[in-house]
Amino acid sequence: MESLKSFVLVQYFMDGGPMMFPLLITSIVSLSIFIERLIAFIRARIDTQEFMLMTREVIESGNLDEAIEICDMHRGPIAAIIRQGIIRYDQLKRSSTIKSRGVNKRDMVEKTLENAATQELSYLERGLVWLATITNLAPILGFLGTVTGMIKAFDKLAEAGLGDPTIVARGISEALITTATGLLIAAPTIIFYNYFLNKIDNFVLEIEDSAVDLLDAFDNLEQGIKSITAEDLE
Repeated sequence: MESLKSFVLVQYFMDGGPMMFPLLITSIVSLSIFIERLIAFIRARIDTQEFMLMTREVIESGNLDEAIEICDMHRGPIAAIIRQGIIRYDQLKRSSTIKSRGVNKRDMVEKTLENAATQELSYLERGLVWLATITNLAPILGFLGTVTGMIKAFDKLAEAGLGDPTIVARGISEALITTATGLLIAAPTIIFYNYFLNKIDNFVLEIEDSAVDLLDAFDNLEQGIKSITAEDLE
């Protein structure tokens, strides 16, 4: 049964004409990007609430080195961004020049967090431009195959006349196969693209919330205030 299916697919591919080859390439690229991005997003996920709870508690106790170690134990963009913010705050806190100038450390740390977030989001968005391109390119290639198929059909018709309709049918079949193939590639690709955009939007929200928590933790450290932890609530 599987060999029959394979034969049918190969037959459709051959009947689709030369435009099936670029369509095959676009389908392989789309699937490869989807798998690679899916793995990257799975690895980037962490329990943000638990991570920030631990990090904030350690920061407010004044142990910035331990907070950096907690970030090192977690992977993903959120941990990387928070790590950059802690390192920047520690540098500013130790700098006598910054102290003498009375510079607002919160603003400078916030700028560092924004830059780190931009870098991490660019990594998350890597490859998505190709998915967007394939979404538009696959139907165009399919329609181009439709045009070339119809041209072949009418050329054969002009040569053979109306006596052999099967000649025209082959060209029309090629045209329809490429159109269907282009649409079949574009449909799941746009789903992949929108899925990853939604995931990135969720990461943006988590990054913003985590950045606010970090800045509040620094403010509490400056004022000698400790937040209510999960243990306190129990």
